[in-house]
Amino acid sequence: MVAVAREDVWDVVSDVHRLGDWVTIHRGVEHADAGPVCDGFSMVQRLELNGADFTVEWTAVSVDAPDLLRWEGIGPGGAEAVTEYRLLTEDGGTRLGYCNDFDAPGGLLGSVVETVLVGDGPEQEAVASLDRLKRLLESR
Repeated sequence: MVAVAREDVWDVVSDVHRLGDWVTIHRGVEHADAGPVCDGFSMVQRLELNGADFTVEWTAVSVDAPDLLRWEGIGPGGAEAVTEYRLLTEDGGTRLGYCNDFDAPGGLLGSVVETVLVGDGPEQEAVASLDRLKRLLESR
């Protein structure tokens, strides 16, 4: 729960140039379409996790401001990623539903390699990012 209006949360989570303000593994945007995020909007995001730098090519596949933003991405080796934000007005603030899913290429072997190399890092970073987002929004 964030003690700010849904539209204010939307303004931050949908602004690809503000990702560095709150996403802990974000290292930069190498390319982004012009204008506000809409269906088909694309960007290339540079990230770092456990000392490894990589990029993900994201496409916004479902945008319904200020309620829903769903990104689908392709990362190293054809890895597939999905990030989704659902915003609901609740008790004078906003409840942010967040989902982040990553599927390593290579079937079972890829999953084993992912577990060994990445471990719990993504979950811990997601929690830290959401905490940072809450502090950012509530400090305005």
